[in-house]
Amino acid sequence: MERPLKLFIEVATASKELPLIDGTRIYTLSIQVRMWSLDDSGNIKIVRYGFPIVPDFGRTAHAYCGTTLNACLGDLLEWDRKPSHDGALRGYIIKSRIRDASKLLVTRPYSPDLFAQGEQPGPHMLLKVLLKQMTVAEAKAEWKRIEKKKSQGDERTDGPWLVSMEIPCRRCTDRNEGIEVKKPRAMFLAIGKKTPSDIWNDTLQKGQDLCCLNCCSEMWEKKRTVPIVGCD
Repeated sequence: MERPLKLFIEVATASKELPLIDGTRIYTLSIQVRMWSLDDSGNIKIVRYGFPIVPDFGRTAHAYCGTTLNACLGDLLEWDRKPSHDGALRGYIIKSRIRDASKLLVTRPYSPDLFAQGEQPGPHMLLKVLLKQMTVAEAKAEWKRIEKKKSQGDERTDGPWLVSMEIPCRRCTDRNEGIEVKKPRAMFLAIGKKTPSDIWNDTLQKGQDLCCLNCCSEMWEKKRTVPIVGCD
């Protein structure tokens, strides 16, 4: 195979200075020559020919803030990591950068509470100050309290919040005229099952079919006396 002498690279954010080829701005990269050493002392040198270019397939969420993408592969961290407001902000940026939601691929399941933590404290307090519902001094004091609490928090797994964090029950929600009813995760787990693996296998992966233990018990009793569809 012969080595190409040039690479013609299509640049999505090309400037007008680049040549226009078939309606597309193209950057022409010629082959480069570099001296390279096989040993740390630099005694054995060789000449290498190639193209010094690195594809940029990934960035941090904040680097894409304000950007619109045709597609996105995003990571919102592990489902068993305790959610934070910072994580929710990063997740919002990741999920809102694309034009078409069908072109978003989330790499792994994330915490059910990631987007259920309430208002972002910074923008929320700024709005209250602008509406004169809070003074600047009160906002600064509240911000210090939030930062102190954040520094003392633990975002990793195996905390009691894994069991106590509330998640919705489908049957209770249906009974409540569609208004979501959330219960502590302990209401969905059998006795003794509290590990992250147990919580995922017995609870979270059921998704929309998730029902609390009380509802499961009622459905089991009903199934014994009335013929119903098994999956319900």
